Amino acid sequence: MRTVYIHQLLDHFKSLRFQISLLLVLMLFGLNGVIYSWKHDRLVQNYATLRAQVSSGYEASTSLNQIVDRWYHLLYPRAETEFIVEGGANWFANSAYVNAASGQGLIYDRHVGGFNN
Repeated sequence: MRTVYIHQLLDHFKSLRFQISLLLVLMLFGLNGVIYSWKHDRLVQNYATLRAQVSSGYEASTSLNQIVDRWYHLLYPRAETEFIVEGGANWFANSAYVNAASGQGLIYDRHVGGFNN
């Protein structure tokens, strides 16, 4: 049985149809990697812009009362495993609002940043 299996496998590797199909699949995998790299660079840039906007608002507080009463916008970083599988990350919340005065912790989850996949 093993001999037949190896013989059939070698026949497949010698087949031009198999070789072209394999080359096409490898080209599509490479194209997927390039497109994801472009998308990831855009998302990192978008995240940095949002973080800069959020951070600039924190410096406006001048007293302890303003700091406690202020709503803070927290941004969650992107998952590092998205190159392998996205896992629906675009559907999950990537930011939240918290307020120290309310004592409730996490108040509002939402998704910020636009994606045009």
